[in-house]
Amino acid sequence: MMSRAISMYDGKLVPVGSGEISPLKYQLQSSIETVSKTTQLYVERKADEAISAVLNAIAPGQSSILLARIFKQKADNNQGSSDNYYDEMFNSLIKLYNEADNNIVKEQLLSIMASKTTKEQLLNRIPGLTKYRVDKVRMMNFQSIYDQHDQPPVKRSRMDPVKLEHALSFFFNPAFHQIVSYGTRDIKLESGEVITVPEVVRTACHSTLIDMYNSYSEENEFTPLSRATLYNILNVCSASKRRNLHGLDNITADGHSGFELIEKLIKGIENEDIISREKKNELIQQLKSGKEYLKGDYKLHISPNSECADHCIKWGLSDPKVPNYQSKCDHDHSIKCDRCDNISSVLIKVSNLPFGSDDKTELKLALDQIENWKCHIMRTVNQDLARTDMFDNMSECQAVMVNDWAMKFLPCSHREKQSDWFGQKGLSWHVAVCIYKEKKDDQVNLKHQTFVHILESASKQDWIAVAAFIRHTLSEISVQMGHLKEVFLRSDNAGCYHCGNLWIALNCISQQTGIKIKRYDYSEAQSGKSYCDAKIAHLRQKIRMYVANGNNVTTAEEMKQAIDEGLGVAGCQVAVVDVNADQSELQKVKHKWSGINSITNLEVHEHSITQYKAYNIGNGKLVDNVNSLCSTDLSQALPNLTIIQPFTTCSFKPKDTETLKNIQTEINKNFKRTLPFLLAGLQFLAVRQNSSSRGAIF
Repeated sequence: MMSRAISMYDGKLVPVGSGEISPLKYQLQSSIETVSKTTQLYVERKADEAISAVLNAIAPGQSSILLARIFKQKADNNQGSSDNYYDEMFNSLIKLYNEADNNIVKEQLLSIMASKTTKEQLLNRIPGLTKYRVDKVRMMNFQSIYDQHDQPPVKRSRMDPVKLEHALSFFFNPAFHQIVSYGTRDIKLESGEVITVPEVVRTACHSTLIDMYNSYSEENEFTPLSRATLYNILNVCSASKRRNLHGLDNITADGHSGFELIEKLIKGIENEDIISREKKNELIQQLKSGKEYLKGDYKLHISPNSECADHCIKWGLSDPKVPNYQSKCDHDHSIKCDRCDNISSVLIKVSNLPFGSDDKTELKLALDQIENWKCHIMRTVNQDLARTDMFDNMSECQAVMVNDWAMKFLPCSHREKQSDWFGQKGLSWHVAVCIYKEKKDDQVNLKHQTFVHILESASKQDWIAVAAFIRHTLSEISVQMGHLKEVFLRSDNAGCYHCGNLWIALNCISQQTGIKIKRYDYSEAQSGKSYCDAKIAHLRQKIRMYVANGNNVTTAEEMKQAIDEGLGVAGCQVAVVDVNADQSELQKVKHKWSGINSITNLEVHEHSITQYKAYNIGNGKLVDNVNSLCSTDLSQALPNLTIIQPFTTCSFKPKDTETLKNIQTEINKNFKRTLPFLLAGLQFLAVRQNSSSRGAIF
């Protein structure tokens, strides 16, 4: 076959060449790209000879001209097809440019078009485009365009930092906030990180809070920020507004009701023409002013060494009958508060009004409610001093443990029938937050660890269960945080905590766990449990998310699984336990501790306890040999817990969690960066695919 092709070449083409074509020596048997350079030159020369011979045969002496015309026609045809497909691609880019709402994407698309066409064509085809923008993108590449726009925003603060810090320190005063155990809020930091915090209720409206701050600044001869700026600060530092008093503070609610009842009584006798309208309006205005004062400014004026008797903690909380519960003031009460005097004077005026017998009974109730509210505010401020003093003076081997029963958790299912919803029995769970100091890099920071006990059975919420929880928690603390040797307990005044049997058992618990219980401080009623409420809010949120993912939480084990799911809740450990069923003997235990209801603070010694009616008021009363006050030796009869599922910590270490966050942040950043390019690339591929199907040459 090969010899025949060579024979035809030599027999047909060589004669046509009229001596300009030499015979063909051989035929290529492999790719021209792989043969030697000499062979390539040979076959190229033979091909040129053959083409020239054929063209000379068609147009003698004009082979070069004919060859040039053939190439020109081919080039013109290809150019026409390329222009059509180029215009189609260019129109697609212009459409993407006009539809894009991101400046980075617009400039990147414009840089593609600017590199392939002239400035005039771009200006004619894209309305509103300027020469400056075309010149700008021609000097940049894809990455430089992105980097230019990826700079963090520059935030300029024109506020005086001293004035801003002064305002924030006042607005963030715990007296104006209350943490609740329901609901959470997401807060975005400057770094872009989003953290979840428990819901906070602001107990004063913005206008009242700003009025109090301006008065406070005026008293301290400080020039505050403008009123509009203060409103903006409060709007940015958002919190839930208190629209009612349900579940927040019953004593405060009763105080408000007392003022409202007096206003109602005054309006009633005004309708009977016993007093004039002007007198009624004057009294009601004084009552409203006094109520606003107790709601806001009064708690700010209270201090242990105030020269105003109405504001002095030592004077107001000292027991006049028992010297051990008295503190003598080292100052004179030479100052009078006109706003406190206003409350006293208006209540005296109201008491002297000629009410009927039934109205007098209601008036006495209202006056008692207002007086209780005022005393409640002073006790709240004083009992909170116990907390702040502990944190200020606490060493690295000491901790504060706040205890609280969470509201019973009602079982919930992802799909719950109506018949299953009614008549449910809640799951009891107890929360203990351990707060301690940790020194790192010459800085001392407060840390916390939360221990949650979920009861398997419907055990009674009494001192027996609380004693078992405290002992179990302290035993875990001694194992997990061996550097802690002393602990200060804190809780509310619930009967299971404020109990003589529990006080007598404190020394026994210390001996069995190896951690000394130094003090037991009780917060004022319905306050001081914000640490537990904050963690309970996180735990409830985690359980709700678990149920929303298609799971059920109907038992204590499922409740623990919901909380521990994934990374769990930061700083929380959960155990499923049960108090031993046979506690009949402990429930019969009696004590002879007298005056328990009035005790708010305890100092625990080896065999004795010093009790106080108010924190840091007086020397306290020493109760010696407390074990003798109990009918049973509690060191041998303390309740035990049945551990069904022990405390477990998250398997991810902090550094692992940080690595995961960094990876997720990098993925999000790269995705945002590449998404515009991906969309443009897909458009290019679509245009090219359509063009290739029609034989386009790129």
